[in-house]
Amino acid sequence: MKVIISASNDFMKWLGLDLPRISSIDGKRVGTQTITSDESTLSWQCQALREHSRSQVATVIAVEASSRYCIIFPNLVKMTMAEFEQELKRRWLKEALIMAVESGAVDSTDTHVMKKQFIDTTMAFTWFKNTDLSVNGHVADTEQWIRSGLVLHRINSLGEIEAFELAFDINKMRKKVKISTQKRLHQSFVPVARLLDDALFRFAQGLSADKYPNTDTGNFPSPYEHYRQKIQNKLVAHGVNEEKTSNVIYLEQYKSVKK
Repeated sequence: MKVIISASNDFMKWLGLDLPRISSIDGKRVGTQTITSDESTLSWQCQALREHSRSQVATVIAVEASSRYCIIFPNLVKMTMAEFEQELKRRWLKEALIMAVESGAVDSTDTHVMKKQFIDTTMAFTWFKNTDLSVNGHVADTEQWIRSGLVLHRINSLGEIEAFELAFDINKMRKKVKISTQKRLHQSFVPVARLLDDALFRFAQGLSADKYPNTDTGNFPSPYEHYRQKIQNKLVAHGVNEEKTSNVIYLEQYKSVKK
């Protein structure tokens, strides 16, 4: 699978990087291209928060494009691209396993199988200098939650446990994303539910107790085509001509999240 890192200016400066931009066919929105996730790709918008521009230590926010699920990395010391990729994979796996067990989708005795599938998945990382303005809105929200938490608790930085707990609360909050430029239409969703759906599809093959249409027995289905169709159905129902929609998919089931 492909993993896209869309790096903000601050994130690039912290790591001392000079990255290419995502190409634009029409020459518009250079540096602010939309990032998407699908059956073969997962994309993350990354931002670094530092006390001052020369600091080697940063709190990093990574928000996944389709789910708007955020991971908060506190107190990271300046590192290489490869080192950040490993840190992202470490937290992604850790949180995917927690979600899978807490949702009841995977038994706790089978997490080693899911972990092995994650580790065995070949992930080709590609980095760009880019800020998806829609996803970045959720990055900014997360940044505000972090800063408010620091002030409230009178601390200078979060520990990993505090960062995980804060992100978990944020990821249970329902989000809204525009799906039409012609009318004020939105899709609402719960980030934790969507990233769970993606993780089960990619890394929990053979672990499903339920049977899904057009899916091999034991596997979890890909959610992407189904939810793309739901978005298109909503557009048609509101008289919107077919257009490029946002990269949002809508998950309808996650047992541990109250709707």
